[in-house]
Amino acid sequence: MSVRLLAFDTSTEAMAVALQAGAAPLTWNGPGGAVASAQLLPQIRLLLRQAGVQRGPRREVSWTGVW
Repeated sequence: MSVRLLAFDTSTEAMAVALQAGAAPLTWNGPGGAVASAQLLPQIRLLLRQAGVQRGPRREVSWTGVW
């Protein structure tokens, strides 16, 4: 089983999304702040598509955040 890691940061005016699903990580950096909620899911989908990750059941989800 291959390990895939999705990480994102939306805590500031700059947003970052990263996916490790193969040999090299895929990343996206762009505006955050007020537009983060509109950009986050489309950018995650884009990175998943670029990595060739298919939709399907997920076995584990881990969350680490600062509240």
